[in-house]
Amino acid sequence: MAFFLVTMTHPDGKGWGQHVGPHVAYLKGLIEAGKIRASGPVTGLGKRAGFIIMTVESREEVQTLVDADPLRPRRPDRRADHPRMGPAVRGLLGGVEPGVRAAS
Repeated sequence: MAFFLVTMTHPDGKGWGQHVGPHVAYLKGLIEAGKIRASGPVTGLGKRAGFIIMTVESREEVQTLVDADPLRPRRPDRRADHPRMGPAVRGLLGGVEPGVRAAS
């Protein structure tokens, strides 16, 4: 398993509001499946933006999950290169190895 970063921007605030419910429900399912380690909004960019840190096997799996997001057809500006994140990320996420859930 590896960490990957997904970023997105959505310049249409009204469009975001109309479709954010299914997007959040989709992300919750990925969290429950252990594929998302962190996600949230990014502020200060002048438009809606967010990030997702995924723990999956490959870039291809990231792209499949991104393409299945209900907001994907409405956000052509979501990055398609999904960089793999280095080992330092493990420390930021509580020292837990990818694919292993931290105790709550």
